[in-house]
Amino acid sequence: MFRTEEGPVDHEGSVSMVLRALVMAILWCLSCGATAGYCDSQVTFRCGGQAIHMDCFEPPGGGRHPAIILLHGSGGHQANPDWIQDRTRELVDQGYAVFLPHYFNRTATRTANPLTILKNLGVWKETVREAISFVAKDPRVKPDRIGILGLSLGGVVALAAATEDSRVKVVVEQSGRFLAPYDSRASKMPPVLILHGAEDNVVSVSQAYRLRDVLKRNGRPYEIQVYPGQGHGFHGDAVQDSSQRMVRFFGRYLK
Repeated sequence: MFRTEEGPVDHEGSVSMVLRALVMAILWCLSCGATAGYCDSQVTFRCGGQAIHMDCFEPPGGGRHPAIILLHGSGGHQANPDWIQDRTRELVDQGYAVFLPHYFNRTATRTANPLTILKNLGVWKETVREAISFVAKDPRVKPDRIGILGLSLGGVVALAAATEDSRVKVVVEQSGRFLAPYDSRASKMPPVLILHGAEDNVVSVSQAYRLRDVLKRNGRPYEIQVYPGQGHGFHGDAVQDSSQRMVRFFGRYLK
């Protein structure tokens, strides 16, 4: 059994061009793997003069839905495909519209290291805020029901963005961290679910406890789950347990 700590409780020719577009669409949907049944579209918005691509997934049935913005980690959009596909499928099945912004497009980044993160974090945060603005105008979305799910670096960006954007109603972060420069804005944080491996040798579990302490000091709602024997990526029972906690937490604050 996993024990949980919880804080206070409070998304050449026209024919050739058509054929090329069709091929690209097929290849893109195939790349979605387990989420292929939900491949709706890939849209583009501009931020800082750059084109930012964003994958969009909509539940069946039409209407407006709460939305989750899913942020990849330092390996870029193509890294951790199973995690991205599984979380997207689970959230769409729960009735959420899911949006995956390729925020590395803004800086032409393929993979990030500590130096590129230090240099680009502010720009990525701004890009995510523009993604939120784009999503909030989407006719499929309930604009007052937007959350963020971030993995590793995605969690860092998610938490930073949430301190400055009241449209973010909830954050779920896995294996991320909350940077000290944002401590002074922690009182503006939405509810946060913290998921971390006790044996994480990329982002120390001490970062999870630091975030918990910051949220606790500021009276912000949170839940934390640290998994014994787990590293930067989860395996075994922790995968299912963390997924269930994610669904419940989003359900509590977005449904």
